[in-house]
Amino acid sequence: MSTSLPGHQTSLRSFPTGERNCYALKSLVQGQKYLLRATFMYGNYDGQHGARANEPIQFDLHIGVNRWKTIKIFDASAIITTEAITVALADYISVCLINKQSGTPFISSLELRPLKTSIYPAANASMSLVLFTRVNMGPTDGLVRYPDDRHDRIWEPFNYSSRLKRISTSSTVHSREDDVFEAPSAVLQTALTPGNVSEMGFHWDTKREDIRPEYHIFTHFAEILSLGPNDSRTFDIYLNGKSFWDSYTAHYLISGYVYTTVPYTEYDYSLSFKATNNSTLPPIINGLEIYAVMHLPELSTDSGDDFAMDPSEGPRGEDYTERKVDCKDDQLKLESRQFTYKDLENITNKFVRIIGKGGFGIVYHGFLENGVEVAVKLCSRSSSQGTKEFLAEAQSLTRVHHKNLVTFVGYCKDVNYLALIYEYMSQGSLQEHLRGKAGLGRILSWGERLQIAVEAAQGLAYLHKGCTPPIIHRDVKTSNILLGEELVAKIADFGLSKSFHSDAHTHVSTEMVAGTPGYVDPEYHNSYQLNEKSDVYSFGVVLLELITSHPPIMPGPGKAHIVQRVASKVARGNIEDAVDARLQGAYDANSVWKIVDLAMKCTAQFSTQRPTMSDVVIQLKESLALEAARERSESLHNEGLDVSQNGAFELDRNKSMPVGPSAR
Repeated sequence: MSTSLPGHQTSLRSFPTGERNCYALKSLVQGQKYLLRATFMYGNYDGQHGARANEPIQFDLHIGVNRWKTIKIFDASAIITTEAITVALADYISVCLINKQSGTPFISSLELRPLKTSIYPAANASMSLVLFTRVNMGPTDGLVRYPDDRHDRIWEPFNYSSRLKRISTSSTVHSREDDVFEAPSAVLQTALTPGNVSEMGFHWDTKREDIRPEYHIFTHFAEILSLGPNDSRTFDIYLNGKSFWDSYTAHYLISGYVYTTVPYTEYDYSLSFKATNNSTLPPIINGLEIYAVMHLPELSTDSGDDFAMDPSEGPRGEDYTERKVDCKDDQLKLESRQFTYKDLENITNKFVRIIGKGGFGIVYHGFLENGVEVAVKLCSRSSSQGTKEFLAEAQSLTRVHHKNLVTFVGYCKDVNYLALIYEYMSQGSLQEHLRGKAGLGRILSWGERLQIAVEAAQGLAYLHKGCTPPIIHRDVKTSNILLGEELVAKIADFGLSKSFHSDAHTHVSTEMVAGTPGYVDPEYHNSYQLNEKSDVYSFGVVLLELITSHPPIMPGPGKAHIVQRVASKVARGNIEDAVDARLQGAYDANSVWKIVDLAMKCTAQFSTQRPTMSDVVIQLKESLALEAARERSESLHNEGLDVSQNGAFELDRNKSMPVGPSAR
């Protein structure tokens, strides 16, 4: 032990028994925002470090049922620290250590500090922030924390290169009245600026042991030099090569910031600052914070249920179950958002533009009075299943709410007319893109296909694990995965969906098999026993379509199903034979192999052999990380940069925080 080791790191509590052990931090204010910090110092207390043969101690840390971080201990002397900013959903917060059978979980300290509600607006009841790094860009010696930072955030010193220079002031930097971050004066009193050029840049890589593809970035600025009458400092900010903020000017000795209002979904980031043409001085930066997003379960606005897990309970699943939506298939209640048939005529300009057709009827494009685009699904009078499907879909859409499920706008039940109105997905269906019918003029890249798969899988996982009782979609296919702006994917068409009557049921018996040929689970087809793994099978077929761009059943007699076609090709060990030739090899081979393997597991003959949709989401994100790394490497190569010397975050596996982003 070092004599400088803080007292709270000289002891620990370990949990050799039990899969899940929780601390209940009680007497909190519901809705209050808090900073949580956990510290781990192993110190070889159990004498087992040498016996582990270079295998790390590894366990998960949860806030409630949501994974906060995977703790990995490689070095017995390392001090691991992790932070989160979260909102109390009840009058307590539970922090749990989850045994992964890879060493005994332990903890040295657990800290909780209340924060103002206005600080860090990205943290709310549906989203927590997990610290990736927080750096003082013009560092003094050592850390900045309380009392310099009244919130006791820990600001790591940034190890900058000789290409940058440090500037500082002894004058106090004051927070502006509407400051939503309150960076301490001790951080804002110093800054970095490029030496003899007008531009500086930083790059970091988030592909660590935690798979979290969404990040918020907060940059802090203050002008700390008294500028002459002819001096000016104005600069443009770019994030991943795209304009992030134009003509930013920091105020003298007053805090300022530029930050993301929505999370970015990438694994590699470049942040650059370039002086404008009329600026006489180069750009500066005083502080930088990066947080990963931890999504909390979303709660239906229709449901009065608000479940909070008792700290004594065991785990109840992945990131979908702490606050469940009441999705019971009871009597349809549609008291609001009702349209008349005349309204539909006005919205669709008398049904002039058809954007889709199905067993339910025809889908028309329209505009609400406020200009918002919508899709109007009008029930066909000739559809024998029309009314039944209408009620089923309306029931589902009014009870479930998730970013990867189509948003319900309203309905029409006007004498002989039935219709559903929901958000318009401007980029059509995934099937249209894979078949080259979307009018894009290009094909989806492998990275885009993986991102679409992740988002669609998240929507299905929510139906399976975020609803009480669970919902089985029953018609998962590429034509029911709709794409919006930026190709955001959402699951649509709930006309065939079924709910379990209670959580105790593992399947639903149906009088007849429903679904689309090629996507229907063969086990369900033979037994009429429907369960959530039936959706998993259909999604496995979707994954194979993403790989090949081919339909499940090729036209013509004697054509094998896509599962058999792909299996026969990969059995020869040549993945290129199975991949869409239009990709021209632009993909990470390991990423494709992982998806092929995942698709084969999803389409296993017996449902017990298939993964859950929650497991599928995790596997897809890992594959997306591999492809993102390849794309980043290729981009840097095309820019003529040496990837190995580009100044990415130098991650020390024995520390929870990176040393900092090096200057480019």
